[in-house]
Amino acid sequence: MATLATGEARDVRVVVPVDPAFQDPRRRERIEKLLMSYPNIRADELQEIVSFLRSGKQFDVGMVCGDERFTAKLSDIRRSNPDSFGSTLTHTIWFLVLLFLPLALVCALPMLLGRA
Repeated sequence: MATLATGEARDVRVVVPVDPAFQDPRRRERIEKLLMSYPNIRADELQEIVSFLRSGKQFDVGMVCGDERFTAKLSDIRRSNPDSFGSTLTHTIWFLVLLFLPLALVCALPMLLGRA
């Protein structure tokens, strides 16, 4: 229930399209089976694992990554696919700008206020 500025209450529903594979409760089990067979899997199956690790439900990804049976295999997958897991140059630049811009403003503020 949402209360509007007029005081009127309305039922508000937000519909967000979700990939059907993301909703599949058996997805984690499938990924675990693929990891058991790794490295003897096809390229499309490897891509399915990478996609799961990047965009799967956090709980499911955590359960898979926390399983000691898959630690070495997941490390190998991450090492062999650095582009799939690393940040891009654009993300790194934005991170640095957002990190240092507030600091620069705080440092410059006394100088700017002293001149006013």
